[in-house]
Amino acid sequence: MLNFLIYLAIGRIIIWFTQITDWIVLLAEKTSLTKKLVKCDLCLGVWVYLFLWFIIPQPLNTQVPIFEPLFVALVSSLMMHLLRIGWTYKFGVLTE
Repeated sequence: MLNFLIYLAIGRIIIWFTQITDWIVLLAEKTSLTKKLVKCDLCLGVWVYLFLWFIIPQPLNTQVPIFEPLFVALVSSLMMHLLRIGWTYKFGVLTE
């Protein structure tokens, strides 16, 4: 369980640094697809957690192990995205 929490924390830190880094934003401005990918927590999270799964594997012991990395990446990205939305809603500054 601790291994999975470390996996989630490292992934969220990578997503956060990716979104605030200027050179990635400059790279993302060249094409609309990469610009959308960098700005979207959920989209970027899938790729970050998929890459991170190969460094810190999170085994599920499923019957189809080929889809295991993708499934873990999708679920992890969704969990962290929803957690970030809730944190922003509760503690963030809302302007209208």
